[in-house]
Amino acid sequence: MAGQDFSYAFRAPGPGNFFTADFTNCTGPINTPGSFEARGPLTPPPAETGSTIFQLIGSPRNYVVKRAVRLSSGKVLKDTPGFDHNAVDVATCLTEGGDVRTWGILTPRGGH
Repeated sequence: MAGQDFSYAFRAPGPGNFFTADFTNCTGPINTPGSFEARGPLTPPPAETGSTIFQLIGSPRNYVVKRAVRLSSGKVLKDTPGFDHNAVDVATCLTEGGDVRTWGILTPRGGH
């Protein structure tokens, strides 16, 4: 991700302020890609709540990030209230050079 602090994605960036992020070491339900590049955020969420949606490049899917933690400091960048109590198939990926772990849901575009 071109010199951008990933926590930027979890602040309301305003219209047109998108960037590209690489998600790697992904695991999750069947058809979870091992890695992908995505453009985001597609929605300006509240700082720590709500969903942050990334559009997979070259795929008709979105990655809807519900939780993100900076591994080097333990700082929670995003934590959608109640997400840990939902029975959903979660994908988890690393980004920002492996320093940020994300948890989210892969959805078809337009769904979340």
